[in-house]
Amino acid sequence: MKRLLLLLVFISLVVSCSGRKHVERALHSGNYDHAINEALDKLKTNKNARRKQEYVAMLGDAFIKAEERDLAEISHLKRDGNPELYRTIYEIYASLDRRQDIIKPILPLEYNGQPLELRFSNFDGELIEYREKTAEYMYNQAVGMLKSNDKGVIREAFKLLQYVDRINPNYKNVRAHMDEAYARGTDHVYVKISNLTDQMIPEKLEQNLLNFDSYGLDDFWTAFHSNTDENLVYDYNMDLELRRINIAPEQISQRIELREKEIKDGYRIKRDSSGKEIKVDKFVKVKAGLIEFNQNKATQILANVSFYDNKTQNLINSFPLESEFIFTNTYASYTGDKRALTSEDISHINNRQVPFPSNEQMVYDTGQNLKLKLKDIIRNYRVGIAMR
Repeated sequence: MKRLLLLLVFISLVVSCSGRKHVERALHSGNYDHAINEALDKLKTNKNARRKQEYVAMLGDAFIKAEERDLAEISHLKRDGNPELYRTIYEIYASLDRRQDIIKPILPLEYNGQPLELRFSNFDGELIEYREKTAEYMYNQAVGMLKSNDKGVIREAFKLLQYVDRINPNYKNVRAHMDEAYARGTDHVYVKISNLTDQMIPEKLEQNLLNFDSYGLDDFWTAFHSNTDENLVYDYNMDLELRRINIAPEQISQRIELREKEIKDGYRIKRDSSGKEIKVDKFVKVKAGLIEFNQNKATQILANVSFYDNKTQNLINSFPLESEFIFTNTYASYTGDKRALTSEDISHINNRQVPFPSNEQMVYDTGQNLKLKLKDIIRNYRVGIAMR
């Protein structure tokens, strides 16, 4: 028991020492906010305990140094007078205010029996001033960028407007401009399937391939359409050409295997060297004949997906696609002693022959695999970026 208590005390000291050094390293490297967060975490419980005094001191030191650094940075940026710096100034003021807010709940704190004196400032006026300056400057900048027809520029304008709306909700008519930027910055891709095979493809397969909501691509700036809309200008075309569908004939193959195994079959009585009767396992050799049947049917779809730029009417890129689906079912019967069979043999014996899937179902199942490969191509190729 004493050893256990000593071990627990030792572990507690090691953890405490490690935590203190972690905060000290953050403090000495100038990572003041990290030091503050770590110290606050240590002070969440038993904040007045004697062993927590070092964290109180480091918290106060980190707060003072962080505020001095931030106020000096703000003073420097203000002297520059560049409106591009309004956002940085605003965010530093917000950081100063947020830092005070996370410390206030832990107060009051004491160090060496004396209250820890932390001087908090009211930055409300500065926050309002530079929030307004930032919003006005970025709003005007974004509205100017919306005069461009370049989608990359329009998307950057959207980001600026989004930031303005976040710090100053519904500033002027910012949301209407965001809607405009999103509409004009989105790439619209018209998708069509061309069946170049001599076979009919299942209607539900075509619907499934064109259901881009189920692809999970989640590309904010790219919209896929399988139906034309005369009010939309399509930036790109994606053509999925089904070039060949191969369906192998239904096959049932058969093979015969001989199984032989030595197994324990009871016991026999014999005498040991002292004449005492003992039981000894009795082994026998058993045999069985296994007749195994394999049902097989395979389908293959060969396709190609191509991306076209509608402005230039040029082919951007093209990728071959190949998908295969194999139906297989194994069942078996046997003669002889069942004990000679393996566990896999037993599972096959418990199976039965089943009807082969129809050609339509096989093509549909192959198309499901084709869809997964098409999804990977779109995701890796990143239509909205690579088409540019």
